[in-house]
Amino acid sequence: MIVTIAFLASRSLYALAAALYLVFAARGVEEISLWATRLLGAAVVAHIAFLGADYAIAGNLPTANIRQMLAVTSLLIAIGYLLALRRYRLAVLGAFITPVTLLLFLGVGFERNVAAVPEDVRSMLLPLHVGVNILGVVAFALAFAVALAYVIQERLLRRKQLGGFVPKRVVQVEPLKTDTLPELFAEFHKGSHGRKASTTMAFVSLLTKLLRHPRLGPWIVPIIPDEARTFGMEPLFRQVGIYS
Repeated sequence: MIVTIAFLASRSLYALAAALYLVFAARGVEEISLWATRLLGAAVVAHIAFLGADYAIAGNLPTANIRQMLAVTSLLIAIGYLLALRRYRLAVLGAFITPVTLLLFLGVGFERNVAAVPEDVRSMLLPLHVGVNILGVVAFALAFAVALAYVIQERLLRRKQLGGFVPKRVVQVEPLKTDTLPELFAEFHKGSHGRKASTTMAFVSLLTKLLRHPRLGPWIVPIIPDEARTFGMEPLFRQVGIYS
């Protein structure tokens, strides 16, 4: 009865911690990650109590069968993650590590009997072999969680740099100084002095002056699809270039 209660308590705490970590990954609220970490710590305590009660009451060693190894593996993953949290800001990894820990721990509840290890197979190397496999699974789970979290964080960072999920670029530029513009337009304010002039010729003359301006010129890019020579823009080909 005590073993069952400890198992159910551990399972419930792992599930709540996983749910809170997923909410934190989606919303990014720091307080949610703190509560998730607390629940995960409580789940680890209940998990240790479950293993202790299982050994004291049922006499099951941590390496007795595959179910016990799953229990130890899930416990080591949770402990390793909590230790990493004390040094690094890896709260977002909880959204991946805690569900993996929960799935491994749920495997402990399988009621199917597992055949015992034959006597001729048992040796001093068997616990070492089991221990190395457990550490390998733990390392793989942590590495997978770190890699997945890195990809997601990198994607979110790129999205943030672009201003959100709708890409856009915000360029900060200094305002152009226009104190010399009155002198630039003085010629056009005087008119044509009685001579006939087309608006096209006046525009080309104005554009030429703007392109030669030391401050405004570099920001002007003439794009003309056709008839540039007809409008007298041929001298601009060599001076500034025309895109078409």
